[in-house]
Amino acid sequence: MGLILFLFAGCSHEPPKYWPANGTIFRNIYWEIPIADSSAVLLKQAGQWILPEPLPREIGKTELSRHRNPKMKRYKTQLGRVDQEVVRGLSSSDVEFYRFDKGAVLLLGHTIRDTLKPLVVYDPPLVLLPSNIENLTSLYKTEAVTKTWNNDLNHFEKGQKIRIKIELKESGTRMIDLENLHALLCDMTISSDRAVALGETNLVVPDAMQMKSSMLIVETFGPVMEWGIRSRRKRPQDHEHAREHINREMNEKIELYIEATLHIEMDKTVK
Repeated sequence: MGLILFLFAGCSHEPPKYWPANGTIFRNIYWEIPIADSSAVLLKQAGQWILPEPLPREIGKTELSRHRNPKMKRYKTQLGRVDQEVVRGLSSSDVEFYRFDKGAVLLLGHTIRDTLKPLVVYDPPLVLLPSNIENLTSLYKTEAVTKTWNNDLNHFEKGQKIRIKIELKESGTRMIDLENLHALLCDMTISSDRAVALGETNLVVPDAMQMKSSMLIVETFGPVMEWGIRSRRKRPQDHEHAREHINREMNEKIELYIEATLHIEMDKTVK
């Protein structure tokens, strides 16, 4: 074996400090929190973060996510080097592809349930976690163009731009498995352009869609909780109001709520 091949074979692309290792399985708990209770979403006492515990009746759904070594070979040409795959739910068809580069976590793309266009990639890869996240003093920005692979045409179809902004808000600790671990509170804003038909041409509206979330990330665990304010058309509270909800005026009313997700590593005690 030549020296270069020997050195390359000895290289390993390990997950950064604030990202879970391959082989990790999480149970993800989704629920909603009223806007009035926003101050209780995340508490901090003596420098230690304390997470909320949703009641069973408050939980909307739960699902598993598996961080595993790369297994899918079919997209090797389109993705290049993949260091980790994250499989969502029980199906093995919902997969996200990640690369670890000099302490940063890059999102390469993900599969979609479409036999004709089964893969979306980001060019260049989106930085989900910058290498200097612990010492981030300003807003970190990353931008990419979405590209969808077309099986019939055997090439990528160019989509719109997507942008991510990451800001470090505060640091502290989090007790997991009786161990006090370093933790970071970050804000993340995801925005994307949108093409709007205007006559025979498309008008691209920058940042037409935006979603902002906060997340608490813990060393070796990665994100342990995410939450953000969302909006929707107001839903009827009971059967008596259902008829009124049909009215146009009622349909146009918007309500705000907090969408929250807990990520609990299996076989670990999260307190």
